[in-house]
Amino acid sequence: MGRECAKNSPKVFGHVGTPDAARDLDVARAAVGDKTLQYLGKSYGTMLGATYAELFPDKVGRMVLDGVLPVGLDLVEVTKGQADSFEWMVHDFVRYCMGTDLCPLNGTEDQAVAQLQEWLLSLDATPLAGGDRPLTEPLAVYAVIANLYFPGYDYPRLAKALKAAMDGGDPK
Repeated sequence: MGRECAKNSPKVFGHVGTPDAARDLDVARAAVGDKTLQYLGKSYGTMLGATYAELFPDKVGRMVLDGVLPVGLDLVEVTKGQADSFEWMVHDFVRYCMGTDLCPLNGTEDQAVAQLQEWLLSLDATPLAGGDRPLTEPLAVYAVIANLYFPGYDYPRLAKALKAAMDGGDPK
């Protein structure tokens, strides 16, 4: 994919990366008239924030880096670690969900996880219509993953949304 991007956009390709994004952050900071950058970075945003701090140490205001990616690991190792963590979080969510009356899943924990996976996969062939755009597998997977980051806050909301979507066909 990188080779295709370089081939199709050679002028832009050399300026796409974390240091470039950090410089963009500094342009945004200056554009709004702030003397320092107030920043919350999560996951990849931690790398972006750390890079900003290295490039512009005198422009760092309050900065929180939460969920820092391990710098000593390569992309495959980081991706594997994230996948393992999300797998654990899906199981944790399913355990929570099955203990509520909001849950559209049933059976054992593993059966419920399989039901969720099957439903997500089915959205490519049969997206849920409604709202501004249909709910497809990528959008639904993103919504599930986004709601796994803050269990205490997002689990009830995710359970309610899944029940509406899985049982009622409501994509919102």
